[in-house]
Amino acid sequence: MSFELINAAASFDQGLGALGSQDFNKAVELFLSAKDIFLKHNRDIEVADCDCNLAKAFAMLHKFEEAENSAEAAKNVYLKHDPAEMEYAVAECELFKAKACFGLKRYDEAIGLYDRVEGVYKKFQQDKIVALVHLGKGEALNGLKRYNEGLDSAVSAKVIFQKQGDMIGAADCEVRIAESMQGLDQHEAAIRSFTAAKDVYAKIHNKLGIATCNTNEAFSLFRLGRHQEALENLKTAREIFQGHNLELPMADCDIKRAKILYHLNRVDEANQIAAAARIVYDKHNIKPPDIY
Repeated sequence: MSFELINAAASFDQGLGALGSQDFNKAVELFLSAKDIFLKHNRDIEVADCDCNLAKAFAMLHKFEEAENSAEAAKNVYLKHDPAEMEYAVAECELFKAKACFGLKRYDEAIGLYDRVEGVYKKFQQDKIVALVHLGKGEALNGLKRYNEGLDSAVSAKVIFQKQGDMIGAADCEVRIAESMQGLDQHEAAIRSFTAAKDVYAKIHNKLGIATCNTNEAFSLFRLGRHQEALENLKTAREIFQGHNLELPMADCDIKRAKILYHLNRVDEANQIAAAARIVYDKHNIKPPDIY
């Protein structure tokens, strides 16, 4: 193996490490660097491996079109090889594409992909990933406002994680359960689930998990008339997202803050915050939510 390929392999491994430490921008940088070298040397499987992991990193950065394109590119390469040998790798691509489809609000397509990959992961006895599939499917069902089904899917995932003693996975399920509860207008129950998840995330120093909970929990606090708490949640979440250079989640926090402020008749402040958030949405070709 040439010195250049050794460097590419090292960049790839560092990219996996960056994914694990939730430094998604760094992961993208490293996988793209490795991919360029692998392309130069016609190492198609290694290129596909880079694209597959880029799909995951882009999805976490809310760059869903890039995530879908990367997942499709990887899948197309894997499918050129022995289908039986590449079955698991193809399933990974479709799993990350499902996440992208959810982000692009193509919920039915996401559910179809989750249903398809579930059988593959069951075949390989990957119970943890089966639970993640249930979790993702629950999120997509919530997107379709099928909240009872979304709740069932999240609960089934939680049962699997608990059987494995995976309390982090179970905490992720609490977030989905909370979101289903919000859809069912059960906001006290939603807050309890968000709190349970945040307690676990705090123990493992998962700041992004806490930020996601705070962002979503703000809606329930607002609906219960706890407006100041909702604003504080969003402020804390935004600071965490800013520390990770996550531009779109920051904009989401700002739009939610603007909605609450407008409701409180702090109209000028609301409009100012919303205007700044819309610049970010426009940059990413996303239609900004209305605050009125």
